[in-house]
Amino acid sequence: CIQSKKEWKRVSGLFRKTSRAFERCFSALAATIVLLILSALFDMSRRWNVEMLASISFAFILPGVLWTAATTTTACNRLPSLVMLCEVDDEDEDAEYMDLAMFLSLSECGFFVWDTCVT
Repeated sequence: CIQSKKEWKRVSGLFRKTSRAFERCFSALAATIVLLILSALFDMSRRWNVEMLASISFAFILPGVLWTAATTTTACNRLPSLVMLCEVDDEDEDAEYMDLAMFLSLSECGFFVWDTCVT
């Protein structure tokens, strides 16, 4: 379990560093989606149907990136319950698994944008 904690610290540190690196990109992507929807509404008001289709198609494709970031956080949040499913006969080893699960749940690993968890 000690080796697992060390590995988890490294993984959660990588998540935090990656999150900091992509904060502005993530926000710009979200703003781009909003602007694409607004431009599609503008094109619809002018009855420019072909131009509207391009905006709408991009507005529906781009959230996939945001969805991926949110699913990594969800996967990290579900990991402690997966550790708790391990059945062990020895009580000392069971206590180590409980300690590991508690460590994983308190580490708050995932994708963060300006210290706000993206889920």
